[in-house]
Amino acid sequence: MGNRMTKKTTHTARHQAVQLSLKALFLATSALTVLHPQTSHAYVYTCEPGETRCVPNYNKNAITENAGIKTYDLVRITMTGGVTKELGNIKSSAKWLDDFFLTASRGQLRTKLNKTHTIAFDPMSCKEVKAALPNFKDQFYTIRVFPYVTKIVKERGERIPVLKPLCGSSNAGGGNANLVGTLKRDFAHEVGHLLGLKHGDSREANGSIKSYGDGTTIMGRSGSYNYSIPQLHWLGWTQKNDIVQLDEKALRNGGTVEVTLRPTDKNTVKDSNIPMSYVYDLSPDKRLFIGIPQSIASGRKGAIPAGRIAFYTAPKCKQCRGMAMSDTLIGSIFNTKISKEYQIEGLVINPIRYESQKLRANGTGGERITSVTLQIRLAP
Repeated sequence: MGNRMTKKTTHTARHQAVQLSLKALFLATSALTVLHPQTSHAYVYTCEPGETRCVPNYNKNAITENAGIKTYDLVRITMTGGVTKELGNIKSSAKWLDDFFLTASRGQLRTKLNKTHTIAFDPMSCKEVKAALPNFKDQFYTIRVFPYVTKIVKERGERIPVLKPLCGSSNAGGGNANLVGTLKRDFAHEVGHLLGLKHGDSREANGSIKSYGDGTTIMGRSGSYNYSIPQLHWLGWTQKNDIVQLDEKALRNGGTVEVTLRPTDKNTVKDSNIPMSYVYDLSPDKRLFIGIPQSIASGRKGAIPAGRIAFYTAPKCKQCRGMAMSDTLIGSIFNTKISKEYQIEGLVINPIRYESQKLRANGTGGERITSVTLQIRLAP
């Protein structure tokens, strides 16, 4: 089988005492921390007094275990002279979204189609169509797919009729995900907004923020396996031992902490003794998350190596409402196999060891990074 995995290998990075100032890309993560059993639901946990390594989730609306199946409606909008995706295509993408939520939430968010509606309109504007559409307030959310219509564009001085989305681009609000097509990631992106997620941004080398620039989350522009680690935590789709606070007392006392991280991938691993992310408080309202979004190479021709370590800043969102949880990808360590020191947000981080598995028995199919170990200390 193409994806059969064989033996696990532990590697120690070639040690170099090279310290980089980090313009754009960096660092790595995680270690075993034993926390008290979770109270209430398995994913909606309480950080008990004295649990200094526990990372609180302030999302009061987090979907919880045993919450029951959430139903939704699909609305296919047609227009005279326009073209709308077939209902079968729409239902297929919605079913993919059901499966995605079931996996990414570890069974906490279970969604099911309630009804489909096809509503026809004579030619009118997107705004007019939205105003005329019924609201299905009894549903968890409604997915509405809008038509393409003929619009006149100028090209080399000529007026040419072309098919364009009636509504320009997809968006969400008021319990509705408004889509111009049936791309699966667009379904997860727009319904993600309805779950309370904002866009995933990135910080450029010059310090500017690039909107939608986080390629590790569906809430950015690029394709991704999943939502980002801060977003999964905010949604309540991680367990207490998945997201762990760095030992800030040891760091403040001048110590070096050693932590080991596992990849997030599709968020299917439960009850692991290796955390998925380590967190460092940057301020009373802001956190740094350290994690490994994907275990295998991705991008065109594997441009993003297996086991890339990502660093995010995200708000704690203690009083957030609506589409609130954003993240900013501020750096990455692309090569975790070489020991180098990187500096980010007041921390010095050095990847010292990793574990991997071959994807094929004959060793020709690349590798899957299963964990990375980091040494972390405060910068001088």
